[in-house]
Amino acid sequence: MVKKSQVSYFILNLLALATFVYLINSFNLNPFIGTQKNIWFALCLLGLYTLSGTFLDAKRKSRFKELVLTLNQSLIVAICLLFFTYTHLQNSRLSFAIATIFNIALCHFAVFSIFRLTYLTALKKLLQNATIGFNTVIIGNKQKADTILKEIAAQKKSLGFKILGFYDLEHSTFQEKNSGQTLTHQIPELIKLHQIEEIIIAIETSEHLRLKTLLDELEEHHVTIHIIPDVYDIVSGFVKINYLFSIPLITLHRQFMPFWQRVIKKLFDVVFSTMVLLVLSPLLIIIAIFIKLDSKGPVIFSQERIGKNGKPFVIHKFRTMVLNAEACGPQLSSYNDTRITKFGLFLRRLRLDELPQFYNVLKGEMSVVGPRPERKFYIDQIVKIAPHYHHLHKVLPGITSWGQVKFGYAETIEQMVNRLTFDIIYIQNRSLSLDFKIMIYTIAIILQGRGK
Repeated sequence: MVKKSQVSYFILNLLALATFVYLINSFNLNPFIGTQKNIWFALCLLGLYTLSGTFLDAKRKSRFKELVLTLNQSLIVAICLLFFTYTHLQNSRLSFAIATIFNIALCHFAVFSIFRLTYLTALKKLLQNATIGFNTVIIGNKQKADTILKEIAAQKKSLGFKILGFYDLEHSTFQEKNSGQTLTHQIPELIKLHQIEEIIIAIETSEHLRLKTLLDELEEHHVTIHIIPDVYDIVSGFVKINYLFSIPLITLHRQFMPFWQRVIKKLFDVVFSTMVLLVLSPLLIIIAIFIKLDSKGPVIFSQERIGKNGKPFVIHKFRTMVLNAEACGPQLSSYNDTRITKFGLFLRRLRLDELPQFYNVLKGEMSVVGPRPERKFYIDQIVKIAPHYHHLHKVLPGITSWGQVKFGYAETIEQMVNRLTFDIIYIQNRSLSLDFKIMIYTIAIILQGRGK
């Protein structure tokens, strides 16, 4: 959901961009003469801002970090202009000296710094005056909740929390702060009903298991989670400490891959999947013919899986098993599975049965790299052993994964739980370089025929 602060910050950056282009045109600094070229120049800059995460929720932005981001963007503008000058305009009267390009970058930095910092300073004052804020609920222990509430009340300036009330885990009740009314709610219902943005968890150190269960439950919701640092050992390596009051709180990270990398990853998914389906289309037809000749049944096998945010979708694969292979109910395949056809075994060895899933990628249901999606039937069994499995639903499932290349296919629930560790590691360390590494491993497995 696009928030008002995002829209207003986008409009502000449009105004800054118009001012920047006007100034460099006024001082004859713009190498792109003509209205059409100016439009393309502005669109390229908007693309740069989008890739670098400029238009993310402004209410959560740090002014210092935004200043550094603006400086980096200005340096990128200078480098791109320098490259453009020496590759396209070196024989033209418009060739610009390094000093001129430096002035353009300086103008960009000055204009956008003034616009952005002025806006963010005004926004911070609104937060400090409690004019705006984040809908917040305290969950857990009443005594600790009262301590935090006193700390918040003692602050001269608001920290952005709009405390709506306290949720008692023991009785599953929510006590509204303003009315004092006590209501019975489940946490997901509470988050949706009150549009909760922030959650402060106040639980005793001895309640580690309850904390872990609560964190697993909150994984599927887009909320920022703060916990008291005496339970730091439970979430070590996944948190940062914010000294919000006289006692610190730990804030859980919600996104581990930088925004610009997520954008590039998405673009890569679309471009790569399109190329695979187009270039390998003759191979897809040949595979389809052999499947029909090898056994009775449809060419494509479709099955419901659980994707990002727990949303079901239909995955597509080349059929590698006999017709009605699961007539007696869901079954995991094994190494010597008699249900696998002869040609199906060949497809699995080279992982060619996964090729139709590039269509799922184009539909936005999957990514090239990500945790493998499972059926709800097996997820329900896995979460009884490993409730943190829902952590995998924070990202799009993938055609190949870290768990698949390091552990392989799972033949039992226990093996699926063991493979989960690798997929959790992937999510916590997501990056374009790790995706590339997983793809290299996958190619090696295909060339060696080690698929299953």
